[in-house]
Parts: sequence; structure tokens; C-alpha cells
Amino acid sequence: MPIFTISKEALVGTAALGAAFAAGVIIGKKRAPWHFGTRKEQKAFYKKGDPLIDYMLKHSMREHPVLKKLRRRTMEEPEGINMICCDQSQFMANLAKLICAKKVLEIGVFTGYNTLNMALALPDDGKVVGCEVNNDYINIGKPFWKQAGVEHKIDVRIKPAVETLGFLEKKSSEARQK
Repeated sequence: MPIFTISKEALVGTAALGAAFAAGVIIGKKRAPWHFGTRKEQKAFYKKGDPLIDYMLKHSMREHPVLKKLRRRTMEEPEGINMICCDQSQFMANLAKLICAKKVLEIGVFTGYNTLNMALALPDDGKVVGCEVNNDYINIGKPFWKQAGVEHKIDVRIKPAVETLGFLEKKSSEARQK
């Protein structure tokens, strides 16, 4: 029977992602389950004039200029509220950097704000594989990926995630057998 080993980096990365998940669960319990609210409710969550929130946004957000453009463009869409929050995306990019990730799998890309952020966080030989079913929204993000110079790192599969995951698993299994 083969012995399974795990690298120190993978262990640290798993722990960091576990901590992020736990924090999300705890924070999520303060909101109604599976309900992210309307724009008005989301704006109320980040109360304007709250000194702590204002400080955090002013001093901790490091949004790349192209990310900012894509965020603004995405918010013009009727479903723009579906975009990941900027601070959450930054947190995920920081985790990717922390574990020296070279590969990212994103299920649900929308316009690609988080996809772009992950690609910016990865080394030049890194890769983001995205699973999305709506090509219209992807086409909004593509020019921004090119503008940021990371389009070579992004591979979006326009099909159900289950199909993409099956393909990637088969490809990985074949590569290990060689």
C-alpha cells in the first residue's frame, strides 16, 4: 500500500484555508443562511462612516488598478451584486501567495474579478482554471485580464464544473501514471 506524504507548504496551506472556512462559517451565522441580501442590505453591512471599516478599506485594500476597473464594470451589470467582495478576494489572493500556490481552481467565475486577482497573485508559470457556464459574463472580464497581462495564466472552461473536474481528475491520473 503506498504511503501518502504531504509537504509542509501543503499542510500550511490546508490549515490557512481551513481557518478561512471556519471564519466564514462563524461570520455567516450572523446572516440568514444562504442569503447575501440586496445591495441595500450589503451596503448596510459595511456602514458608511464606521471608523473601523473606513480604516480597513483605506489602509488594507491593495486593489490593482485593472481590478478596480473590472469591479466598476461588473457593478454596471444587473447581477453585479454577485461579484465577490473585494476584501474577500484580497484575502484569497493573500492565502495563495502565503502557500506559494501555482494552481488555482475557481468554480463560478462570473466576470472574473477574483480570477484576475488570483492570476495576479500567482507566479508567471501559475495557472487559474475557472469553471463557468455563462460565456457572456466571461467576455466582460477577458479584456481586463489582457490589460493586466495575465491572460496566459487563465483557462476558463465553459461547461458545468462537474465535467471540468472529471476531465482534470482524469488528466492528473494519467500524468501520475507516466
